[in-house]
Amino acid sequence: MRKKQYIQRRHKYFVLLVLEIIGAWILTVLVIQYCTSTQQPVKNTIPISRFVRPRQKEQTVNIPWNLILINHENYVPDGFRPDLTTLNNGCQVDRRILPDLQRMMDAARKRGLYPSVCSAYRTEERQTYLLERDINKYLNQGCTEAEAREKASRWVALPGRSEHQTGLAVDIVAVDYPVLDETQEKRKEQQWLMENSWKYGFTLRYPKNKTNITKIGYEPWHYRYVGKKAAREMKKKNMCLEEYIKYVSGGM
Repeated sequence: MRKKQYIQRRHKYFVLLVLEIIGAWILTVLVIQYCTSTQQPVKNTIPISRFVRPRQKEQTVNIPWNLILINHENYVPDGFRPDLTTLNNGCQVDRRILPDLQRMMDAARKRGLYPSVCSAYRTEERQTYLLERDINKYLNQGCTEAEAREKASRWVALPGRSEHQTGLAVDIVAVDYPVLDETQEKRKEQQWLMENSWKYGFTLRYPKNKTNITKIGYEPWHYRYVGKKAAREMKKKNMCLEEYIKYVSGGM
């Protein structure tokens, strides 16, 4: 009798475990779909061909792969091809950052938190589409083309100037709140990541107090891999990547 009850309990726990795994997988898929969902068709459009990729700015200092600086002045190098690996949810990252990314996510989950990568590597075509979508959104709100471009570029980098094209950047959201807005900073997942991501080589790329330097609005979901040494120093000195590159180059 006891043996039968034991078997029944084991079977029950197994079923519950399977259901939990399936539920987590479905929820992750929904998170990715929500984060990457398209908006309704817009009346005004700007052809993709209008976004001309500017000539690459020469880097004055040789830096390792994990510290490559991509921003409004530094473009993804011509011919750059990241060595990608695919996460379980379909997102892709540079395979060199995967071990530390996995350790960081595992550490958060051990504390009862549920972060999820909803966006990572993007092609230049995808980046172009996202920028075009936001520009059209502002156009339909009555902005001029110049105003629409300026507002959109505060949140979406120009094609060729997005860290997502390197495979070194990840957008991480709380599974129960998969919205890319400033409310993310109130989630326990983000609070833990902001405090601990440096231990795994990541840094919050666009902090609230550095927007005048990064030229990108505050994004409490966008993490960039820079390596453990750099992340530790950036955390200690309260630096964004632009400041750190200048610091290690002897400019600060």
